[in-house]
Amino acid sequence: MTIPHAASTVYDAAQFDDNFPAGIEDHYWFLARNGVLDRTLRDAERRGRIPAAASILEVGCGTGVVVGGLRDRGHDIRGAELGHPPRSLVPDHIRAGTRAQDLDPDLRDEVDALMFLDVIEHVPDDVSFLRDTIAAFPKCRAVFITVPARPELWSNHDRYYGHYRRYTRRSLGRTLVGSGLEVADTRYFFRSLYAAAALIKISGRQRQPVMTAPGNRVLHRAIAAILTAEDRVLSALPLPGLSIIGTGIRPAR
Repeated sequence: MTIPHAASTVYDAAQFDDNFPAGIEDHYWFLARNGVLDRTLRDAERRGRIPAAASILEVGCGTGVVVGGLRDRGHDIRGAELGHPPRSLVPDHIRAGTRAQDLDPDLRDEVDALMFLDVIEHVPDDVSFLRDTIAAFPKCRAVFITVPARPELWSNHDRYYGHYRRYTRRSLGRTLVGSGLEVADTRYFFRSLYAAAALIKISGRQRQPVMTAPGNRVLHRAIAAILTAEDRVLSALPLPGLSIIGTGIRPAR
C-alpha cells in the first residue's frame, strides 16, 4: 500500500507485482486482515465511534484488496492510491494516481472514517502525514490504522518495501496522539505469525518479500479463518503479534 509526499515512497511497477500479484486477494494474509478489519469496524459502529453505514476511504489502497473485500462484507468503502497499480480489483471504487487530499471536495465531505492500512511505515514523518491528510476530511470521526509490529522483527522484507520503522502499541499510540487523535484502542493481531517470523529471525534466514498468489484457495481460507478467530479470542491478552491495528478518534470541535 503506497503513499504519499515523496515519490520514493510510492511503489514502482515491480513492487506492485511482487506485493499484489493477480489472485493475491485469496491469500490467507489478506483474507485474515479483512476479517480483522470487518470486526473492528463493526465494533466501532456498536460503540458509536462511527455511524451506521459509515462512508469510509482507504488511503493508499493499492490494487483494492481491502476495498473489494470490505465491500463484499457490506461496508461503504472507496480507495485513493497515489501510485499506478498495473491492475485494479474494483476500478469503479478506486482513484489511482491521486492523493487523498486532492479528491473532489464533495467526496471528501462525505467521508466518516479514514483507513491507513500498512501505509504510514512508508512515510518518513508519519505524524505530519496523518495530520495533513485528516485535515482534508472535515466530517471524519475515526481513523483506523494497521502497521507492521515489533522492531525486533525488522528484516529484508521491511527494507525491500521501503519501510522506515516497525511499531509497538506504545509507539503507534504516540503517533495517533501526535496527529491530533484520541487513542480509542490498539491491539496486536497475527500472533501466531509473530512466532513464525521470530523463528525465522532467530534462525538467521531471510523472509521472502515476494507474495505468491495461493494455489490452494480452500487451505488459505481455512488458515484465514483460524487467524481471524485468534484475533477474536486472544485480543485482550498482552501477546505480541506481527501487526497492530489502532483506532483513533477525532476530538469534537
